[in-house]
Amino acid sequence: KTFNPDATTSQTRWTDGDTIRTAIGQSINSYTPAQITKYVSTLANGGTLYKLHMVDHIQNADGTLHSEVEETVENVTKFKEENLQAVYQGMYLVTNGSRGTLRTAEEDKNRSSHTWFVCFAPFDDPQIAITVMIPFGEGSGTPAPAVAKAIIREYLGLDYTPTNTTMQTVLAE
Repeated sequence: KTFNPDATTSQTRWTDGDTIRTAIGQSINSYTPAQITKYVSTLANGGTLYKLHMVDHIQNADGTLHSEVEETVENVTKFKEENLQAVYQGMYLVTNGSRGTLRTAEEDKNRSSHTWFVCFAPFDDPQIAITVMIPFGEGSGTPAPAVAKAIIREYLGLDYTPTNTTMQTVLAE
């Protein structure tokens, strides 16, 4: 009842079925995209929980640094490596497995379901954690993964096109 004051008694009594519903995002939990991103970031980096911030620095109009956010560690959890690897592999298989499970979250049977996508990238050396939540976006072809992909491509510079395409420049890249 702390997180959802409207939860009924039957919703707050934990059962095996609750474990399953929670695993697929269907339970009494009510998390914001920012909270989920913080959680996934902690998993991706192996257990260090950082204070959430949305930007790491602010620049003045002339490009000089106005201010910078210092990383603040809130907690460190020691996960067993094999457990982390199982979570990583499960997340990977959601999008790359032959039976990937990209799904939607239902809130109202009379409206389209929400589309959520949570990830970190790159897989082998996490640098960014992302949560995309598009309310009632199911009818749009599950757009959340496409938005996350665009963010990753931009962040990692995967859409980079050199401005000088002389043979020497192209070969240097």
